[in-house]
Amino acid sequence: MIKKAILGIGAALSLGCASMGVPRVPSLDCDDLIETEKHGTVFYSCRQDTTDTVLEMFDLIGRVKEYGKNTLGFSETVNYRQYVNTDREEPRWSYRIYIAPRDSISLEPADEVFLPYSQNYREDIDEPLMLWSRNDNLLDEEAYYNENGYDTYRRALTNFSPGATITPEFILLPAERQIDVVTHEDWHYNINQVWGNDLDNDLEEALATIMGKAGALDFITINYGRDSAAYGSALGNLFRWIDVSETINTSYSLLENLYSQNLPWEQEEPIKQEILARADEWYFAPLNNAKIVGFLPYTRLFPLVYNVYVTHPDAGELGRILMQCPDDEEDGIEFLRRARYMSAKQR
Repeated sequence: MIKKAILGIGAALSLGCASMGVPRVPSLDCDDLIETEKHGTVFYSCRQDTTDTVLEMFDLIGRVKEYGKNTLGFSETVNYRQYVNTDREEPRWSYRIYIAPRDSISLEPADEVFLPYSQNYREDIDEPLMLWSRNDNLLDEEAYYNENGYDTYRRALTNFSPGATITPEFILLPAERQIDVVTHEDWHYNINQVWGNDLDNDLEEALATIMGKAGALDFITINYGRDSAAYGSALGNLFRWIDVSETINTSYSLLENLYSQNLPWEQEEPIKQEILARADEWYFAPLNNAKIVGFLPYTRLFPLVYNVYVTHPDAGELGRILMQCPDDEEDGIEFLRRARYMSAKQR
């Protein structure tokens, strides 16, 4: 059996939110590199790629980063500082694949395996597993595990911290999503690189998710108004994520209970399919065990952080409270239960 070189790592690192020697901007490979300053942030691009659309993108992200500094207390980050024309240059990727047996599920992968280079990973597994790489797109692993009866969920990301780049695909996103994503990833950067937190992964992703959405709503209110189409879309994105979280979290609970009964396959499978059918009309359908495990870091604790947002709708105050969250998951959950009643100065 040919195995990839592997490295077991912690959850926060596995999700690309801790420094791994990522080169500081710029890392563009061109002779005509130019700098563009917008709202206190310097952006980089190749001259031949610097269209009016790219400059407009720099201006929006510059304003979002200025808002992050003034309202959320962010420091400068390496995220979204350069434009990569993907027709000429490959952006930095983070590849992940979640793998799960058809009759097994867990709150998080039993193991997380870093694959530093491209070979074959072909291990039998009894519990959900996550593989990730910066060099291997994991397509062969996806095909292998699908062919061998496992559930899989693969993601290929350019939006991760530190080091996210602006790509043509990012530019095509609606403005409210761009604002949300930049704020989300800059929160990751600041909580890890600047403030020195080392949060449990489920805590960190829940906090980054609510801060991205709260920051987007606040930024849009200030710049475009609550009667704008962007505000309506951003509010819809928040409510949609509430529904996503409920679907993922409930599906997990039902499946965990089902698998614990060790029913014969002919009894278990119809019940399983009935549970998964809850997402038939859902944006992320179809669901499977691996996809649920992959989404849980973003959804499991989201109801808790949303309740904090309900009582602290001011994004600046919300951020000052949430940055006090303890690193340990149990302590963090208890903190979030109390945080809805806190003021920003309380601990």
